[in-house]
Amino acid sequence: MCKMASFVLTKDNAYWSKRTDSHEEIIEEHGLKELGLAGKVGILRVEIVPKRGDYMQPIDQWVFGYDQDMLPDWADKETDERRTRAALREWYSACFVPAGVERAEVKAGDVVKLVWGGTVNAVWGGTVNEVWGGTVNEVCGGTVEFRVAFACKLTGALAVVINRIGAKAKCYVGTAKTRTVTGK
Repeated sequence: MCKMASFVLTKDNAYWSKRTDSHEEIIEEHGLKELGLAGKVGILRVEIVPKRGDYMQPIDQWVFGYDQDMLPDWADKETDERRTRAALREWYSACFVPAGVERAEVKAGDVVKLVWGGTVNAVWGGTVNEVWGGTVNEVCGGTVEFRVAFACKLTGALAVVINRIGAKAKCYVGTAKTRTVTGK
């Protein structure tokens, strides 16, 4: 099963997506071919994830693994892990806002997968998939989903905040008037 962070390796490149951790969607997004010459396996689905799902762990402690049974002829676990860890640094920078990090904005088409203690100053049409602590100061279009107590400014009819704290989700939709929404 695809987990955050998922990658697809070819013999020469490592691919990932800002929008998804589905290997099949990564393959489609990058136009990759499952089979290479002579019908042999041409790609390698891999994941690198923190132990116990603790995304606050340093990424050098995350665990690498294959996510398919049949491997390409060129597969080598040590080399594949090294290539995936190099791509992980770029993926992490694009998709995470950890404690102590401040991101000025998330624009239309941008996706932040997880805010875990960091700060996003404004969402302008982009998406923040999950907030587990940290701050999102203003949503001016786009979608933000909170999992812990929060407060943020909601501006514009295209702004959506989803409060997933507790048993029932609550949805706040922006209007022409700016307002502050909170959840506990």
